[in-house]
Amino acid sequence: MNAGELALFCDNNKHYAIFYDWQQFRRIFGKTDYKTQETYAMATAAHEMRHYYQVRQIYSKRPCESGKTIAEWRENHFNGKVLGENGCTLLDFFMQPMELDAELYGYYFVAKVLDRGIDVSYIDKNFIDVLKNKFIEMFGENHGDLYIFDVKK
Repeated sequence: MNAGELALFCDNNKHYAIFYDWQQFRRIFGKTDYKTQETYAMATAAHEMRHYYQVRQIYSKRPCESGKTIAEWRENHFNGKVLGENGCTLLDFFMQPMELDAELYGYYFVAKVLDRGIDVSYIDKNFIDVLKNKFIEMFGENHGDLYIFDVKK
């Protein structure tokens, strides 16, 4: 592929688009092996699809998620931080409720579908603890191979 992929979902004349920059993905993972590329591509696709689910839940008359989760997502959706704006760091961005949820959903999807883990050894150790705790809260389990924490550099 030479350009970004665009997935467009329409509902009741309202349009929701989910976009991911394939060229950026290739810059980050282009020199890795096929299995690694496949793992992160699947995690990214699941992450972006989770955002679609989150927005649908926010607007649903009968959401499946808890009222607390919907309130957090709604606040984040309408007032969320933008990476690089107003000093928003990568960690700040991913600590937002919708991003954290989508990131963990992507990891969970890869663990369940591909039976593979995601290397998070490069992530800030405080954030790893947040990921672990939130994952157990979301999915009620801690997939043993989900994270690869002790990768030798």
